[in-house]
Amino acid sequence: MVIDSFDELPIDPAQTEIANRNAIESLPEKLAIDSKMEELAVLRDNPVQPTFEQVEQFNSELKALHDAFEICKNACINSNLIYAHPRANEVALTDSQYEQIKAMYDQKGKNKQVIIDIIQIESTIEDQAGNEFTVLFPQLSRGAELIDDFIGCQYFYQDIGGIWIASDVISELGINKSMVVPDEELENAIESKDLTAEQREEIRIQGLTDEQKLEEKAVEIQRILSLAGQMRSELEILNDPDALTKAQDFYTAESAIIQQKYIII
Repeated sequence: MVIDSFDELPIDPAQTEIANRNAIESLPEKLAIDSKMEELAVLRDNPVQPTFEQVEQFNSELKALHDAFEICKNACINSNLIYAHPRANEVALTDSQYEQIKAMYDQKGKNKQVIIDIIQIESTIEDQAGNEFTVLFPQLSRGAELIDDFIGCQYFYQDIGGIWIASDVISELGINKSMVVPDEELENAIESKDLTAEQREEIRIQGLTDEQKLEEKAVEIQRILSLAGQMRSELEILNDPDALTKAQDFYTAESAIIQQKYIII
């Protein structure tokens, strides 16, 4: 599993209540409320109705007991919180595991990932009705480790004849440049994102079929011819006696470049 983020597991209110039910019921504050409610039952059965002042006093004492109980109940729950089970592709970490893995994650640098191995542990939990059922709970099987992440990277290098060679596109973790490029080409191999515009164009043209090269070359030759004609016209307007020669020289030089660019091997 690749670690890509960290977050706190949410608390499971239902499981927390179940886990703390007996402790809460045994709190002195809860027992005091139960005792107070018994007093209320006695008052209701008494034929002599309590005075308004007695009712007010009783309600005030009961509220004070409830307030005290809520404080103690929350303290009891917070001392024994039950967290929700991790969702798919999540794993719960202890504090020490988190500190170790988070430090590794923060320092991993470029083209590195932190990975962990997990195992599924069966865990029995109880619902609010008292029914038990089993769930799988992911846990670390060993410590985390750093691994190369060059997924999506591709490298290009030229052979002795100047032909561009493309490496395989890396599609798995743990694969790096040295595993897809020959040792003798490692220094010269260029990652695709670092290619210059000129190099990209060379690679594009190299990938064309002979027919495609001829089609593109014809379009480029026509473009240069039109530019040469425009140059001649402009120079003639300026009464340049060498207008034709200059236009022809331009066309010859540029067409030679195009011929070399679209050479068919």
